[in-house]
Amino acid sequence: LSERTEANCPHLYDKRDVHKLLTCDWFVRRFLAWRPTTIDCAVKCVADAMKWRHALAINDCIIFKNDTYFPVEFYRLAACFSYLPDREGNNVLIIRLKNNRRDPILKAHFDELARKYFIYVCERIVSQHSHRGFAIIFDCHGASLSNVDLDFARFIISTLSNYYADY
Repeated sequence: LSERTEANCPHLYDKRDVHKLLTCDWFVRRFLAWRPTTIDCAVKCVADAMKWRHALAINDCIIFKNDTYFPVEFYRLAACFSYLPDREGNNVLIIRLKNNRRDPILKAHFDELARKYFIYVCERIVSQHSHRGFAIIFDCHGASLSNVDLDFARFIISTLSNYYADY
């Protein structure tokens, strides 16, 4: 798997992710479980996720390690947050769709920051239990097509399915 993902290319992948690929069974197994049809598809998923993590500098970026980077309103709004573990010990990610609103005035300024906040919450959950998945609850109470940002909902779903496989 490491040979097929060109793990020795430092310009494509972060060395900490390559180390995780070589030493952590869960990191590999989750991609194999997510794409069980062929090994080639799982290898492509691993490579894409590692390239994405390297492009965003997730392992180096201070925002993924610091609670104070994001405005306090992000925490008060509680549009996405981690919750207590479920019965099986998996962490829980709750996404309140009604709080992910579409606002044309704020969208230009806060869209990228909101996406980084979502990735930050996912990274915090993964770092708490790096060898377990997490459950996702979409709270649709009060959500409708008129108040939900569908672009952001698509971003959430594509990020979770493409880069946090089998979590």
